[in-house]
Amino acid sequence: PNWGMRDANWFADFPSSAKKTAEFYYKNTNILVDGVIALNVDLMSEILKITGPVEMTDFGVTLDSENFLAEVQEEIEYVRTKGENQPKRILVEFAPKLLERLSVLRQEDWMKIFTLLVEGVEKKNIQAYFVDGRLQKFAFENGFAGEIKETAGWSDYLMVVHSNIMGSKTDAVTDDLIAPRVLSLE
Repeated sequence: PNWGMRDANWFADFPSSAKKTAEFYYKNTNILVDGVIALNVDLMSEILKITGPVEMTDFGVTLDSENFLAEVQEEIEYVRTKGENQPKRILVEFAPKLLERLSVLRQEDWMKIFTLLVEGVEKKNIQAYFVDGRLQKFAFENGFAGEIKETAGWSDYLMVVHSNIMGSKTDAVTDDLIAPRVLSLE
């Protein structure tokens, strides 16, 4: 009964998570979306190097390339909005401020942003899902749809998945260890 948009990134297959995110967004706003785009947090820090810091006066913090993850994590996990059941409100309020900063960038800075976005796609730091089948096919063909790959055999690739239930934590506080293990097929 408490499953909401904050938990929609549940599926290992990004298109499945994106569809669920869009579904919850529609349920909450009555607005249909054309697509869902996800950026890894490292890419956000790189973008902030170009846009400069974003002041979040309601939260008493200025987010920049050096502190973005730490401050957002602190807010989400421990601080101000925990009792309001809106642990990610800082991100909701950050997004339009960042878009405002992007809208006034100089042309040379936009070239830097464009380069970051291209690198983000190449390094799998950006995933996208589109309702329009032609756009989704383009994302799939160019490697940024985030889908689980169909393979001919069981050993073609390894995919590690984390599932954080509820919205009050970030992956930065989890410890991971993936140790190689040799399996005998005999």
